[in-house]
Amino acid sequence: LAALAPCTQELASTLDRLDGHAEYALVVGWSDEAALQGLAAAHPELERRGRALREAGPAARDARINLGRAVAERLSRRRDAAGRRLAGRLAALAPQHRLQTPERDGEALRAAVLCRPEAEDALLAAIRAEAEALGFAPGPAEIRWIGPAPAFSFVDRDFAASGGAAP
Repeated sequence: LAALAPCTQELASTLDRLDGHAEYALVVGWSDEAALQGLAAAHPELERRGRALREAGPAARDARINLGRAVAERLSRRRDAAGRRLAGRLAALAPQHRLQTPERDGEALRAAVLCRPEAEDALLAAIRAEAEALGFAPGPAEIRWIGPAPAFSFVDRDFAASGGAAP
């Protein structure tokens, strides 16, 4: 405990900030197949190019590779735009959150969220409404809300590594 004495004020401030909150993991997305269907609906020329290349046979190998790159780039841009819009809505609802990198093509938002348990339902309803308004993919968004958990993502000091001393 003596090692923690130099940071008593910081500890008290952190505990006050976390009081009454819990950490939740929030993941918003669609299946990868649905994400591709949404992309095809938004960019029908990609579907037409793919169909033409399938009919062209083996000679169109390089063109198919280039089409694959174009699909990946457009899907990434679409996902990033959807993620920015969802993150903006999340910021208004839960100012204390940490964005994380999406793990697959259909995933638009992944975040650690510091939330009061009584605010969960309203936050999730607003995120669901925003996700549905995006038109990113057919069908409803898959929303995973995991928790509550200790708010480890919102404590910026590693006391074990620093022995309590300031980093």
